[in-house]
Amino acid sequence: MARKSKRRAFGSVITRTNAHGKPYYEARYSPPVDAYARYAKLPERISKLFDDRTQAEAWLASEKRLIDLEQWEPPAERKAKKLQKQQQAMPFREYAAQWMEMKRKPDGTPLAQTTIDKKWEHLNNNLIPFFGDMPLNQITPRAVQEWGDRFDASRPHAKFNAYAILKQMMNDAATTPVNDIGETLIAISPCLMRLSKPGKQHKTAIISTEQLRQVANLMPERFRFAIWLGGCYGLRIGEVLALRRKDIDITNKVIHIRGSVKTVVNKDGEGTHVELGTTKTKGSERTVDMFPALAEMTAEHLRRYTGRGAEGLLFPAPHSDSPMRPNSLTETFIRARLRVPGLEKARFHDLRHNALSRLSEHGASRALIMQAGGHVTDIYSKYQDVTSATHKRQVLGTVDAELSQSIAVPSAAAGSASAQPTQSEAASSTGVADVSDVHVKDDADADGLREMAVVLDAMALGERVAVLRELDAARRAQVVRLLTTRVKTMVELLKNEV
Repeated sequence: MARKSKRRAFGSVITRTNAHGKPYYEARYSPPVDAYARYAKLPERISKLFDDRTQAEAWLASEKRLIDLEQWEPPAERKAKKLQKQQQAMPFREYAAQWMEMKRKPDGTPLAQTTIDKKWEHLNNNLIPFFGDMPLNQITPRAVQEWGDRFDASRPHAKFNAYAILKQMMNDAATTPVNDIGETLIAISPCLMRLSKPGKQHKTAIISTEQLRQVANLMPERFRFAIWLGGCYGLRIGEVLALRRKDIDITNKVIHIRGSVKTVVNKDGEGTHVELGTTKTKGSERTVDMFPALAEMTAEHLRRYTGRGAEGLLFPAPHSDSPMRPNSLTETFIRARLRVPGLEKARFHDLRHNALSRLSEHGASRALIMQAGGHVTDIYSKYQDVTSATHKRQVLGTVDAELSQSIAVPSAAAGSASAQPTQSEAASSTGVADVSDVHVKDDADADGLREMAVVLDAMALGERVAVLRELDAARRAQVVRLLTTRVKTMVELLKNEV
């Protein structure tokens, strides 16, 4: 291969020949010495290939001029900045598509398809119509505020969720480096607007075991067991529909929750289909103990309605072996609960809430409730729980006795809303303090206070006081009022303060 070099005052142009005998030219030069202090990975020589010698020499001249003017940067850095400017000026809709394609969970795994569908729903319906053609670097705090002011005031939850996505997108644009020196697409996020989370749209219905029995009996026979799975074991509707024969261990009297049915938008954007996927989170995978009161019902459902083989679904779609759509079960549940006084507005998810609340009311520790529900609440994760096998047997035994009575001996006041015990009455009968006189933000907060009180009551006095001291004064006062050991606890708190 021929090689000729023409020496110059700055850099050099080397003539080379490719495999077909055609010449090409390599222009190269050494970067300015002081640049090595600014760019750690700077090579000894900067080079570029050309088909024409004149172009090679012109490039060297332009590089020398930048050095002389003290405006020189590595060519790769200049290319990255050019790309950055193009990206800064790209329309919001293009950035949204790129962002969605690259978005991952905190652990680096891809987002669930249902999460992707939900984000795209907000983008297409609530964000792109306003920001779609706006260049990324022209989305200002004033533009974001204008979007917020124009948003339909009757849809506060949609506004809050859409803004959360917009804020996350713009924060990523302001903090994710696009080159080796850490530059970002925009200097600062324009999402400075403050939005308070709207209150709950739906008030969780309190469902007694008698009402649970009524709803189940009003369901088609093949769906009745689903009501008990949600109302006794706290399963989500997707988890109920994902159960297979192999998940029901009659011998060891446990149920394995290992998946969830999800409704997913088709790839062409037209229509939806159902998929048997993973649980909501990794922590949602769990094993729960069967209630003896439901043993016969469980065996009967496996015998009459469950698909064949280990993979057979407990609730297959009609006339097929594929998973049933959650909406189908929801619609059937709605028709049944409309006929039960007091449950006219109940949702299937309320069954789960009541199952976990029932454990709390019967003195379950935080760890047992978390295990049954398959979730982790950060507020309580730092508190050590005292769950034991004995404690678990006692709580589940009490709940099982309640279920047995409801299933075997229907209440004389069945169907009468006035005869139904309230959640506060049930709590009082089991020795758990009522929270009706404690000012809390919502039902979930009340449940949280009660659960924390149960956990703290089981702790040693010194440990209990140490945990309470980590709470702010208002929260501490709320929890102390719910303790069965509040007198001893208050004395110890005051003693330590003195």
